[in-house]
Amino acid sequence: MEVFHIISKYAISYTIFFLLTWLSKLEYGNKLITKKGITTNPGMLLGLQMAGILWLGIIPLFIFHYSFPTTLYGKQFPDISMILTLLVVLLILIQAAATEAQKKIPKITAPGNSLIFFSKKFISRYIILRILFLTAYEIFFRGYLLADCIFYLGIYGGILVNVFLYTLLHIFCEKKELLACIPFGILLCCFCIWVGAAWPAIIIHVSFSLCYESMVMQKFLTPINKIV
Repeated sequence: MEVFHIISKYAISYTIFFLLTWLSKLEYGNKLITKKGITTNPGMLLGLQMAGILWLGIIPLFIFHYSFPTTLYGKQFPDISMILTLLVVLLILIQAAATEAQKKIPKITAPGNSLIFFSKKFISRYIILRILFLTAYEIFFRGYLLADCIFYLGIYGGILVNVFLYTLLHIFCEKKELLACIPFGILLCCFCIWVGAAWPAIIIHVSFSLCYESMVMQKFLTPINKIV
């Protein structure tokens, strides 16, 4: 009965956000960069980020039994080996994000209209919401969910279920990104298990995402023609 109660809590937040992501996908508002170019529905994109903050961040604060500060920071300060390893991995991933962005930028166009651009106001809103969203996202996946999965399934089973659910949420993305979720998810899980907190996953995910997306957004930044 206790296990069913815990599963139902995760199922509510996860399923609702999954459905919202699917609905946003139908309107090309689930990602900043889509197969057809930049998003044509920036308002929905911002709304999806806020929905993620609510269903993966705020609501779990009230329905899960874990301490938010402990989940985020852990119970002990990381040693030097943890910090150095994180820095090395972070540098490698940031370089990979920059390289991937450089490859993709020439292929990206403003869909249907070459005069569609991002405004600085939109970018500032998006970056703030993106950071908050990814923080809530990682505390949910690599904090609460990972801890419960490991408790009931062991380390390997916990990582397997965690990465599966994480990858499933990206089923609406391109195949390359979907497959990349598997090693990326395993990496984040291993770091958080090693450190005993969710903050490494937050730092890695936020850094990688903003590095990639900020380079792409710069191509579509103009003070004259704006989509928002």
